[in-house]
Amino acid sequence: MQAATRQEQKAATRDRLVNAAMALFARKGIVQTTTADIARSIRMSHGVVFLHFPKRDDLVIGRRSRRTWGSGPCCRRTCACWPSSSPSTRGW
Repeated sequence: MQAATRQEQKAATRDRLVNAAMALFARKGIVQTTTADIARSIRMSHGVVFLHFPKRDDLVIGRRSRRTWGSGPCCRRTCACWPSSSPSTRGW
């Protein structure tokens, strides 16, 4: 079996982060979910989140860029709890 390239490893980490974020957003809400919560849920360091997603908004944008955006109750709940003003101004 061939070892994964660095790009493949980075993509896999990004996917894990986005999936963890979406699960936590659905359970706790976007505003109540911290980047530390996301990192802790997949047993990675807090810095890894910011390495791949410099802003919390980027986690949601990362999810939108995936083909499954808008499908399933997770996305509907995530959208429903999105703050009415810009996330960057709401204590993210």
